[in-house]
Amino acid sequence: MSTAQTQPSGKQARPGPRTPDDRLATALRRLRWPVVIAWLLAVVALSPLSSTLSSATSDTASAYLPASAASTKVALLQEAAAQAAAHAGGRLETSQATVIFASDTELTASDAAAIRSARTAVAGLIGRVPGLSAPTAALSSADGKAAIFTVTISGQASSASTDGNAVTAIRTAIAGPARSAGTGLAAEVTGPAAVTADTSTGSQQAILMLTALIVVAVILLVVYGSPVLWLLPLLGGIAAIVVA
Repeated sequence: MSTAQTQPSGKQARPGPRTPDDRLATALRRLRWPVVIAWLLAVVALSPLSSTLSSATSDTASAYLPASAASTKVALLQEAAAQAAAHAGGRLETSQATVIFASDTELTASDAAAIRSARTAVAGLIGRVPGLSAPTAALSSADGKAAIFTVTISGQASSASTDGNAVTAIRTAIAGPARSAGTGLAAEVTGPAAVTADTSTGSQQAILMLTALIVVAVILLVVYGSPVLWLLPLLGGIAAIVVA
């Protein structure tokens, strides 16, 4: 039969001697905010230096291929040509916009006339819209319910507005003829140029970033269950993006 030692009424048991683990826990608890502040100061101090990282690294194809390989020589020639074009006024890049017309039923004569009118309107933009080339001939689908033609857009590699201006002009040019068909003909512009135009606007990028930030914040808040702790990994991730 065992007996338990009890303390007199109103008195608490004295804590035992502190162990190294207790001292470490106390030190970590006291240093939590100084460490966070130190990391924030480091991010602010090192952020201006992140822009110089690209000058010390190379991610071109020639950096990963054997020097004697034929593909390496081709990559070096391409890099030299790109540098020469940049010194001469910028490197040209081409992209395509695909104009699509579709209907729930087989395209009618009125639809075909509207497509021809839309193609003519796009061709009339040449010389007025920078980088725009002549549209290709319209091609019909096998079931006769759709037709497409493509337009090549050329512009400086450093200019993000070329695709946007050209795609906007094409969409405006085809809207009128599509409506005039009066048969419910749908007209849209897609392709690499349209994707670039739709995703390169500042407002679109801000909306995507804000949406992602809200989703991540909600997930972290649910996982950590604390009104403060979820901020630490979120701020760490934002700092990593800024520094990178």
